[in-house]
Formats: sequence, structure tokens, C-alpha cells
Amino acid sequence: PYHDQIFRETGNAGLLASDYSNKASDFLRQKQYALAVATYLKAACLDPGDPGTVYNLRLTLGRWVKACNANHDTQGAA
Repeated sequence: PYHDQIFRETGNAGLLASDYSNKASDFLRQKQYALAVATYLKAACLDPGDPGTVYNLRLTLGRWVKACNANHDTQGAA
């Protein structure tokens, strides 16, 4: 919804959500996919209007499934 704006205003919940998003990015870099997904979900609950969080959550889920498939972990991928 904010694709035509350079910035968007946020409140205290949005600031806290950005901290969660940053921590989730750290978990993703460490390939701790379960923690990254849980942390992105926390960020999304605090600031549901942030399109970046939704994008990163979808990206993380995709990488987690690929990692499970590469390790022949079909149950984890499901």
C-alpha cells in the first residue's frame, strides 16, 4: 500500500516491529529458519502494514523449504 511513498509514518509498535525484523534478518543469515519465521511473525503482528516484513517472511519460508528439501527432510519441508 505504500509503494508510491518514499516513507511512511509509524508509531511505537512499528519501531518495535523494526527491531524484530532486524533480529529476524540475523537469524536468517545464520540459517536459523524457525527462529527467523517466528520473529518475522512477531514483527508482522506489531506492524501489519509493513510490506517489507511480509516480503521477508515469504522469502524466509521459501529458503527454509529449499534447505529442508536439500537435506532430504520432506517432513520439515511440508
